[in-house]
This record gives sequence, structure tokens and C-alpha cells, in this order.
Amino acid sequence: MWRFDRAKIFAKAGDGGNSVVAMRREKFVPLGGPAGGDGGRGGNVYMEVDGSMNSLLPFQNSVHFRAGRGDHGRGQSQNGAKGEDVVIKVAPGTVVREAGKEEVLLELLHPGQRALLLPGGRDGRGNASFKSGMNKVPRIAENGAEGPEMWLELGLKLVADIGIVGAPNAGKSTLLSVPFELELFSPEIAEKPYFVAFNKMDLPDAYENWPSFKENLEARGIEVFCMSAVKREGTHEVSSAAYQLLRENKVAEDKLAEDPVNLNHVAEMVRKQQTVSINEFEIAHDSTTNTWHVVGSGLQRFVQMTNWRYVDSGRRFQHYLEACGVN
Repeated sequence: MWRFDRAKIFAKAGDGGNSVVAMRREKFVPLGGPAGGDGGRGGNVYMEVDGSMNSLLPFQNSVHFRAGRGDHGRGQSQNGAKGEDVVIKVAPGTVVREAGKEEVLLELLHPGQRALLLPGGRDGRGNASFKSGMNKVPRIAENGAEGPEMWLELGLKLVADIGIVGAPNAGKSTLLSVPFELELFSPEIAEKPYFVAFNKMDLPDAYENWPSFKENLEARGIEVFCMSAVKREGTHEVSSAAYQLLRENKVAEDKLAEDPVNLNHVAEMVRKQQTVSINEFEIAHDSTTNTWHVVGSGLQRFVQMTNWRYVDSGRRFQHYLEACGVN
């Protein structure tokens, strides 16, 4: 059965656009030189809090979110356009985790908050970017880098401004909460501001228990009210107290929201992984097949971005390996 406070989604940033090898060939322009444009950068994936949402039900039918790929580069030094970004709208109080892991990546609490979740893949460079004094006519072009992807688990931390907690048949149309029940349910909820309403004062036993109940809670510093929902006695006082408590809590939350919070740390972590140097790798030997394996995320990115259709690209790759001590 689908739960309104849990969701699992797939997010993928756009791949970078491929570049091209091209030469400038125009009448009356001798020695035009390389003119291959760069590809466009892949689109980013953002996550934004939408104040009109109060559940995660929209993700029941929308599971996959993919940003657009960058356009490919063209001749005459024309660079490709950036891929289209995608924005995932979530309800206030959404907690984001990587699927299968306990670590919290993001907590999005306030409407309007926006976090850069996955940055788009890097654009490939055309042969115009590789021109140098040593190589005036390079025939090298890169593929665009693949955009990062991730399965995410979303959980809704808050679904209401005021919560009503009570035993069965206790009159939860108003409020009846006992502090230790809150703490057993969730320590985080127990830390939130609250008061206690003693309901059903129209029953004979209620008047007998009320004085000791009130004395016990007030001794612990807990504000307590008595009421009867049937006779509508005390309900206005309870509603007014709940409204005032909500206003005070909102003011405190608004002050907290004004403080700058870095919500792009997930994207920064991904970027750090994407920019690992090709010098960082491990070499292992498989004795069963008598083969050597060179493994590294930076090296893997370099292989993926190398366009093997061009001989100069293969030579460049071999040159880098030799510079790293692999030959």
C-alpha cells in the first residue's frame, strides 16, 4: 500500500554534450585553423520546497526525474547549449536520504528553499580548445561527461502544524496528550512545544481526577487545561492556547529560516567525486587470467570522455597513462 509520507525516486543530471573536430574553411581566410565547438553542460537537478504540498503522494506516479542533456558542439566554434534543468517539488519537512543508507542528505523545512542536488555533466571540449604552439591542428574532441544519478528515499518529517495525540475514544477532536506517550512515539516530537488538555469533564470521574491531574502536571512545568467537547466548555481556551503556541513557534522557525544554510553540500560532494585526479588509481593483478587492472574514478571519467574515433585522442590518453607511470 502506498504511504503518503514515504517515497522513492530516481534522479539523474543531464549528460554533457559531445564536442567536435572541425576546421575553419572559408574563402579568403588562409590557415583558418581548428574551429570545433565545445558541447553544452548537462542540466542540473534541483529540489525545492513547495508550500502548497502537504504529502508525498505526487511521487506515486512520478518516480523518474531526468535533466536535459547538453547540446553537441558544432563547427565554426559554435558551442552547444546547456541542458534543461529539472526541479523536484517536495512538501515542507521532507527528509532526503540515498536509497539504502541511513545518512540524511537534506532536510528541506521551509517553503521556497531550493537545493542543488545533482550538478550536470561536464561539457566535452572541441579541437579549438586543444590548439597550442606545439599542436596547431589538433584532431582531438571529448565526449561529454555522464551526469550523476542517484536513487533517493524521501520521508515527510512534518505533515501538520498542530498534532493531536490521545488514547482511543479520548476525544481527539480537541487535544489530549500525555508527555510520556509522545516520548515513546518519537523523542523529536517530545521536544516540540505542547500543552495538555484534560477532556470529557462532563463525566463524573473527570471532576474527581482533575485536581490531582492538574497538580501533577503543573509541578512538572506543563501547562494544562480542562474541557468538555460535548458541552463546549473550555474548548475556546484550548483552541486559543494552541493558536498562540503555533504563532510563537512560527516566529522562532522564521528566525531560524533567515540564517543562511548551505543546501548545496550534496552537489559539492558529487562535484568533488567528479573532479578526482586521474593520478589517483589502484593497480591489481589477476593471477587467474594474468591480467592487470587499473582502477580509479578519475581514470574512468577520462576513459568515458575520450572520443576513440580520433587517433590523436588515443595518443593523448596513452600520454597521460605514461605520465602517471602506467605503461
